[in-house]
Amino acid sequence: MEISYERPSGHIERGRALLDLERPEAAIDELQAALAEDPQSAEAECLMALAYAMLANYPIAELHVRNALTLDPDNAYSHYVYGMILQDSQRDGGAEREYLRAIHLLPVCADFHAAYAWLLYRNGQMDKAKKIARNALRFDPENVEALRLLGHLNMEEFDVDVAQATFQRALAINPESSGSHAGMGMAYLHRNQADKAAIELRESLRLEPNNPYAQELYLQSVKSRHRLYYLFWRWSLSLKRLGRTKAFFLIFGLWILINAITTMRQKMPEFFDRHPLADTAVLILVVLYILFCIYTWIADPLFNFCARRGWIK
Repeated sequence: MEISYERPSGHIERGRALLDLERPEAAIDELQAALAEDPQSAEAECLMALAYAMLANYPIAELHVRNALTLDPDNAYSHYVYGMILQDSQRDGGAEREYLRAIHLLPVCADFHAAYAWLLYRNGQMDKAKKIARNALRFDPENVEALRLLGHLNMEEFDVDVAQATFQRALAINPESSGSHAGMGMAYLHRNQADKAAIELRESLRLEPNNPYAQELYLQSVKSRHRLYYLFWRWSLSLKRLGRTKAFFLIFGLWILINAITTMRQKMPEFFDRHPLADTAVLILVVLYILFCIYTWIADPLFNFCARRGWIK
């Protein structure tokens, strides 16, 4: 996306190029030189904010983007950068305000819509996030961030085929998208194709070694090679698919059923004395239920421990 400022200096052009190459430290040197030449450069201040944000130095980033907005209050890109800084520092209310301001100033910019859609997704506003992501694609059908978000929304709806096709489309546009490879890995995990998932996730981590989402999914792909963990994970997905209310009633219903059976056994000892097979069946059912409860509590930390030590092949 082109930043609309007038007559950028050579230092600003080099700073922007270095940011594109993800070299924020070198970009800062160039942008400091640009500000030494022109202390009133809103563009240099905005790019300086972006560089510090890439280094996760959010207080300094916020200082520079505020300077940029003081110099040029109606620059949409500065509001967008400010929104990203606020979102990354967990101030979602302020981030939403800045994204909406950026969209108001430049409504045809797909990147602004996509960033806002991701914020909504993070806060659980799925329907609104989908609408905003589709707006982004209306302005730019090849916006990778909007496509990635739609892929994740498809996964939330357990529409794996559509999600996988969406991630493939994003990768066709930008094969170097770490997030799109991670999304493909997630889709393969849902298809019980842990080996293919691991390939996609390794590529995601090659492109972005510190991507926490890809790291988590890669660990998931290793754990899913073990049949016992895979069964636990599918159970977890099934509960998620049911939704919170139905999942609660299912788990609560199982607990009531086990309690009813054990109460019946205590109140009808003569019947169970005459029918030893029924008595044995009740005992087995109760033991299995207890083991199942214990397993669901310990499965994730247990298999995390085993996977990190290379004990799952």
